[in-house]
Amino acid sequence: MKNNLAYTLALASVVSALLVGCQGADEDVYVPPAGFVLKGQPDPQLVGKWEATQGNSKYALRADGTYDFEGAAKTPSGEMKNQYTAKWAVDGNKIYFEDQLKNASCYIFKFEDEKLELKGTSATSKVASTLVRKSK
Repeated sequence: MKNNLAYTLALASVVSALLVGCQGADEDVYVPPAGFVLKGQPDPQLVGKWEATQGNSKYALRADGTYDFEGAAKTPSGEMKNQYTAKWAVDGNKIYFEDQLKNASCYIFKFEDEKLELKGTSATSKVASTLVRKSK
């Protein structure tokens, strides 16, 4: 049980570091309100299999609004792998991800030349991540 909790906490840290939510200038983490519902709908042009250019995260975005995530994070006790299925949607220039624990993240995105650039908007954390399409 302790290992599961440690795994879950470490995973949450990794996902948060990779995907910084849409937030105001003085917020560090996007916390969705109670009853949060993903905004928008899946964008057909983004459907496919994607891999992060840094790290080893993989995403498979499906037309039905679900996605598969597979990744690993290095921890003091070794590599911690994670895999799950969750939801995604696009609303304008924002892409929303909701993980299996119902944690929501929102990112400003740019899609060009089979690359998907995700950017956090926090004044304290402007993490950027680039995903490259591996297949449609």
